[in-house]
Amino acid sequence: KVIDSIPVRLLLVGRETVGMKARKQGRGNQEANNVVYSRGLVLRAFQGRQRVTTGVYSLPFSLKLPRTLPASDSLKASKGRGGFKIEYKLIVSMGSQYKREMVVDVLSAPLRSIQTPRWVMPTEYPMKSLGGGKASNGKIVMGAMIKNHAVGRGDNVELFLACRNNS
Repeated sequence: KVIDSIPVRLLLVGRETVGMKARKQGRGNQEANNVVYSRGLVLRAFQGRQRVTTGVYSLPFSLKLPRTLPASDSLKASKGRGGFKIEYKLIVSMGSQYKREMVVDVLSAPLRSIQTPRWVMPTEYPMKSLGGGKASNGKIVMGAMIKNHAVGRGDNVELFLACRNNS
């Protein structure tokens, strides 16, 4: 078969959908969509008129996904009144004649195995700015530390707060 300048394209699209159904009929349902990721590639570009012989063709590809990409997920609200979904679709097309898509599960990037603490350095605040009233002329010094700022779902957060009253 002869093909006229038709590219073989690949597109990965991640979409976040949040919806809420009205409790009473006639109130209107609300839905919001947001594209969280979109990346396209041309896997093969046929230039000019080319003859393509019968057979099976393999077009390998790879995409490096950002570490901050949200994982595929969904949740339906109680009593079916709404929820959210993050879904990724892989779309392959060849001109306008051929288009196929499939849902792809994206997993969260693994967290670093090394604990990385973070600090809020001690800062002095006037008592008045913290709601201490008119008679509060002193100052308070506060600082904080989180033992590991890379926290995954279901993990415990260890937070330490230090406070010194200088009033």
